[in-house]
Amino acid sequence: MIKCPACNHENLPGSLFCAKCGVHLPTGKRLSTDEVPERELPAEKRSPFETREPTRPKGPPLDATLALICEDDQEIILPQVTTLNLGRGQIPDGTTPMLDLTLHGAYKGGVSRFHARIHRQPTGFYIEDLLSTNGTYINKQRIPPYVPQGLRDGDEIQLGRLVVTFQIRS
Repeated sequence: MIKCPACNHENLPGSLFCAKCGVHLPTGKRLSTDEVPERELPAEKRSPFETREPTRPKGPPLDATLALICEDDQEIILPQVTTLNLGRGQIPDGTTPMLDLTLHGAYKGGVSRFHARIHRQPTGFYIEDLLSTNGTYINKQRIPPYVPQGLRDGDEIQLGRLVVTFQIRS
């Protein structure tokens, strides 16, 4: 086990970051991301303000059952919450529900710890990229970070290289 120098949490061997406080274990420091000048960012093919309208489910959307179907046909039923984070691991403070995709190939597939977020709204279902390293895609189209995009039944969602199919069941 690797002991975190900041909070003394015992982490699994090979961990780079503390699972409790997020400190970089080899240096004992919090790492920050440098801001890239906008002129150096890749141009998107579509406007970052363009949003995709969701399919409105039959009946109350907040009551619909949602599922993600993995490439190996394994089914993940999503919890009935308004907001659900997708990624690897757990949120340390536990305030927002987290769907840990580690057992579904998330690490190998390049899924970030806090990759995307699914929202349940009266108007339908939306997915939002959380400025993930390897991007979030709907039907092979990359979506801009922090701009919720509507989800439709049967959409292919790609988190990094991990591909799942979104299903709405009334």
